[in-house]
Amino acid sequence: MIGRHETATITDAYMKGYRDFDIETAYEAMKRNSKEATMLSRPSTNDWRGTELDKVYWEKGFFPAKPSDQPEWVKEVGFGRQSVAITLENCYDDWCMSILAKELNKEEDYQYYLKRGLNYQNVFDTATGFMRPKTADGRWIEPFDPIWSGGQGGREFYTENNGWNYTWYVPHDVEGLIGLMGGREKFTDKLQTMFETNVPLYQKYDFLKQYPDMTGWIGMYSHGNEITWHIPYLYNYAGQPWMTQRRVRQIMDVWYGDGPLGYCGDEDYGEMASWYVLSAMGFYTVAPGRPVYDIGCPLFKKSTIDLGGGKTFTVEAPDVSAQNKYIQSATLNGRPIDRPWFTHEELQQGGTLFLQMGPRPNRSWGANPEKMPFTDHDAPKN
Repeated sequence: MIGRHETATITDAYMKGYRDFDIETAYEAMKRNSKEATMLSRPSTNDWRGTELDKVYWEKGFFPAKPSDQPEWVKEVGFGRQSVAITLENCYDDWCMSILAKELNKEEDYQYYLKRGLNYQNVFDTATGFMRPKTADGRWIEPFDPIWSGGQGGREFYTENNGWNYTWYVPHDVEGLIGLMGGREKFTDKLQTMFETNVPLYQKYDFLKQYPDMTGWIGMYSHGNEITWHIPYLYNYAGQPWMTQRRVRQIMDVWYGDGPLGYCGDEDYGEMASWYVLSAMGFYTVAPGRPVYDIGCPLFKKSTIDLGGGKTFTVEAPDVSAQNKYIQSATLNGRPIDRPWFTHEELQQGGTLFLQMGPRPNRSWGANPEKMPFTDHDAPKN
């Protein structure tokens, strides 16, 4: 939604082997942005230099929220502080910087940005289990409600969404988020609770008035805006890929169609369509910058990607149907794989990902914790 996501775009391209550009110039520009430019979304002035709020992030590792009983005093704030969203989205971009720094043999920068990539930990409240706002002196904002806190559009603390959805915005370190939440079981229980938590009927009008961009509901999950689209794939990281398969298929069935209501929210630059196209083929990228595709649930019996030079990559699921939405087993170029992901390098080599589908979950396929999608960017060892 916000952040410095040109960093993610450039890092992702470079890590996938697209290197016919001046990476050193791009890197220095991204580095300057990360250390000098304000992180505010739509500042009210044309001065893009860092503010006193940015200095808190640089020094303490979180973007500060305004105390609830005080008026805004930072003149550059024009669209709400969005303090939690800015912290989370920028620490993802900082992680992308660490990936690129390591690839470019910039060890000092690598360590610096790797540490900044963990800043999400500074806004996670273990008492409530949510990412929540705090003031510059480290005090949690009170009162706090993960559904309602944040004002119009959530923009005091979040961005067009609420605490339930933004709590999962750690695409680069899901393993770390699982640890903060108390382990895999508590992590998946909380995911389930999110998909089952609803606004009381008598409050739905008030909720939609406050959050007009939170559409495409399944419980508190909102598919109508960008920051949530990796969430259904997070079950993969906690040993329950069958739940990713169930949720991805549910979203495609409920919230996409070929009629006037075919999209359930913001089709910003084709992003909602791209989620569908990738997910319908059977995979998605949770963390651009890490050249990995997370396997979900295909809609089609066969999808073929033309890689050029006579090479193709094909996803085959001949038994897939409305009922047969669960992966029973998988092979990649004839070799069995028991992991719910594959690499960009494997895709570029061409071949076939074959998914044997069935009507009931295979709860053991892809559930081995030693074969989870990896957090670091180093190539996996098969």
